[in-house]
Amino acid sequence: MIYIGICEDEPDLREYYHTLILEWAKKKKVSIRISSYESSEQLLFSYDEKEPFDILVLDIQMKEINGMELAKQLRENDSHMQFIFLTGLKEYALEGYEVGAFRYLIKPVKEKEFFDILTKVCERVGQEKKQFMTVCCQGEARKIDYENIFYVEARGHYIAMSLADEELEWKGCLMELAGELEENGLALSRRGLYINLRHVKQIGRTECLLDNGIKLPVSRGCYKAFNDKFIGYYKEADW
Repeated sequence: MIYIGICEDEPDLREYYHTLILEWAKKKKVSIRISSYESSEQLLFSYDEKEPFDILVLDIQMKEINGMELAKQLRENDSHMQFIFLTGLKEYALEGYEVGAFRYLIKPVKEKEFFDILTKVCERVGQEKKQFMTVCCQGEARKIDYENIFYVEARGHYIAMSLADEELEWKGCLMELAGELEENGLALSRRGLYINLRHVKQIGRTECLLDNGIKLPVSRGCYKAFNDKFIGYYKEADW
């Protein structure tokens, strides 16, 4: 699922971009969700940091808070959001490098050009989604690099995640994350404990050793599947 935002103060153009994005998604068979806003103020008022945009299509020349200022504010808390700027003035291009603008489209926006840009930025988002998982911890959305995860554990009604330099904990059900964790290199070593195979140094019958020196339990019922996944992970790894 790709979450796309549109911020454009002209109603006809806002609807036009919305229609184009739907057509592009249907053509490319991409699952998307779209939210549209008529001003930067409206977007900021309703923006939920727990569920950030993957892509934001925004007009630069808007009243009060213009699109560039909006992007700067959003960038302070989100280094991964992709911006596509819409403008009638080319001189904004240099300023856009400050917020990591993906591309500028000069109005009037042409369908083919817009489709090409959406395809390219969607590919970038897809690559990032494979490297990161998003969690909501203490009311704040966090993008976590899978490389930095050592293990994820169920603790009652909470989920604990051990990272290279910190531990996170939030209310949730570990089983709801199981599929995503397994698709990204973590495996079940005992009930309620997923270990990142990237960091496994050695596996024994009752425990495994991670590359940071931590030892974690391996249950008898999970040992074979856990060991097989460990072997398979390194067979498939691209060294």
